[in-house]
Amino acid sequence: MRTASFFDFLPVEIMHLIFSYFQSHEILLSFSNTSNHVDSVLRSYASYKINFKSISKSHFDLVCRRIQPSQIITLILSDADDTPGQSALFLTHFRLEQFSQLQSLRLINIEFDSLTSILLNLHHLQRLHSFTYDSKTIKIHSPNRIHNYSDWINQLNSSLSKAIVRLMPQLNRLSLSNFTILPTMSLTRLRHLKMGITTIDEFRTILSEIPYLHSLSISLHDEASHSEHLLLSSHMKLKHLTLKIENSQVSMDQVEQLLLKLIHLTHLELYATGHNDLANGNRWQIVSNSLTVLNFKFKILETLTKEILKSFCTSFWLVEKRWYVAYEEDYLFTVPHFAPVDVNFFQLQQHVPWTTFDKRMLYKQATKISAMLSSDDILGSLLDSLFRRFYDPNILLRIIATKIDMCQIQQMTLLSLTDIEYLKLYFPRMSDLQKLSIAEEINIDLVEQMRDYRMKQIRTLECCLSTENTSYIIEILLRLFPHVKHLYVSSISSKMDMIRLIDGFHDLSNASFKTHSKFGNIEQRWYFEPELLMYGSRRLAKSTYTCRLNSLLDEQSSITIQIWIEAQ
Repeated sequence: MRTASFFDFLPVEIMHLIFSYFQSHEILLSFSNTSNHVDSVLRSYASYKINFKSISKSHFDLVCRRIQPSQIITLILSDADDTPGQSALFLTHFRLEQFSQLQSLRLINIEFDSLTSILLNLHHLQRLHSFTYDSKTIKIHSPNRIHNYSDWINQLNSSLSKAIVRLMPQLNRLSLSNFTILPTMSLTRLRHLKMGITTIDEFRTILSEIPYLHSLSISLHDEASHSEHLLLSSHMKLKHLTLKIENSQVSMDQVEQLLLKLIHLTHLELYATGHNDLANGNRWQIVSNSLTVLNFKFKILETLTKEILKSFCTSFWLVEKRWYVAYEEDYLFTVPHFAPVDVNFFQLQQHVPWTTFDKRMLYKQATKISAMLSSDDILGSLLDSLFRRFYDPNILLRIIATKIDMCQIQQMTLLSLTDIEYLKLYFPRMSDLQKLSIAEEINIDLVEQMRDYRMKQIRTLECCLSTENTSYIIEILLRLFPHVKHLYVSSISSKMDMIRLIDGFHDLSNASFKTHSKFGNIEQRWYFEPELLMYGSRRLAKSTYTCRLNSLLDEQSSITIQIWIEAQ
C-alpha cells in the first residue's frame, strides 16, 4: 500500500494548475504512482496538451498507452525527420472521432496517407476552434507516386479546402501554408489567421472576406511594380500584424499610409527591403506612437552611416518605448526580437555593428555558432581555408569569447572535425553545447587525429562519411561521441555501415541517412516493408521503431532513410 503524499492535501484545482506547467509525458513520469489520490486525479484530468513534435518514441508510446483521447484538448502531430511515421503509428492507436474535447490541432509535415485520413474525419471534432497545417512539402514514401507529385498536391489541396469549409463555422484560429486552400467564403468567425506566401491581391481579399480579424501573419510575394497596391490595404479591426514583403521595395510613405489606416493596431512585426527612408526614427515615432510592440527587420539598399541611428536614440525610443535598434551588414533591425541567434566566428570579427544600446547585449540570444565563412559552396570552403592561414584560431577564439558568452552556445558548425582541436579549451565552458555539425567529409586522416578525444555532451551529430575505410571511421566516431541521440548522415554507401551506427550509438533516438551510391537502388518492396532494410540490427531486433524511405523530388537518385527508435 502506498503512503500518503504531499499532493494528497492539495485541492484538485491546484494540482491541475501544476500539471499545466508540464508536458504530457512529464506529468505521467513525475506524478504517476505517487499515491492513489494522485493517480485518480491523473485519470480524471481532462486538459492534456499533447505535443508530439520531436518527442522520443518511448515518451510517445507512454502517452498513447496512458492518456485517453477524451482527456486531450490540444494535439500536435509531426512526421518531421526526427519522428518519421509518427502519424501512421498514432492512427493505429486512435480514431479521430474519439477526441471529443479536442480544441486545437496542429499537423506538421504529415504523410499523405495519414493526412488524407485525418482530413476526412476532421468534421467529427465538434469542439475544434484552432487548426494549423504546417508543411513545406508532402511526404510520399511510395516511389510510384513521386512521378505524379503535382496531381497529389492538387488532390491534397482539394481535400484540405473541403475540410476547412466544413470546419469554418467553428474555427476562430487558422494557420495555412497556402492561400489557395482558403475557401472563398465569408469567414466572419475567424479572429486569427496565419498564411504562407500570397500576392497583394490575395492579401486584399483576405482583409475584405474576414471583417473581424484580430491578428494576421502573412508573407506577400509580388512584383515590385504592384507594390503600390499595398497602400489600399486596410483592416480597421486588426490589432496584431506580422507582414513579410518579398520581391518588392517598400518605402516609408507606403508604411505610413498603411499604419494610419490600421487605427486599432497594437503589435507590428515587419520584414521588408527598401531605401534609407526606412531608417528614419522620427518618422517612425509619428506612426508608431500608439503601438505597444514594434519589431522590424529591413534590408537597406544603400549603405548607412552611423549618424542614422541618432534618430532612434531619443527618449521616445530608449525611455518611453524601450525599443532598441541595431544596424549590421545592410540590415536595420530591432533588438532583442531580431537579435542574431546564429553567429559566425570570422564575420563576428570582421563586422562591427552599430547599436542604440550596449553592444554586449546584441549577442545575448546567440545559441548557434559557426566557424565557417560559408557552408553553401566550394568557394566558401576555399575562403575559409585561406582565412585560417592568416588568423591564429586561438587568438580569434579569445576575441570571440569577449563578445559572446560561450556558456549559452547550444549548436556549433565546424568546417572540419579537426577544428575541435582549437576549441578544446572552450568546451568545458560550453555547458549547453549539444549539437555539432561537421561540413567536410570525415576521412581516416581526420579521425586518427581525434581518436583520443571524447565529447560526451554532444546529443545531435550531423556529418558526411568518406566512402573509404568507413568501418574504421565509424568506430572512432562511436568513441568520440558516445551519447549521440540524434544522428544525420548526409552520405552513406553501405547498409552495414548504417546498421553499425544504429547499433553503436546506444542512446540513439532517431537517425537519418542519405545515400547516393548503388546502395540507393532500394528495392521497391523496402518502401512498404522497411524493416527488411533493417534486418541484421541487434538493437532494432529488441526495440520497436518506425522507418521511412523517401525519394527526393529534385534528386530522385537519392534516398533518405529515416528511423525513429524506442529507447533501450
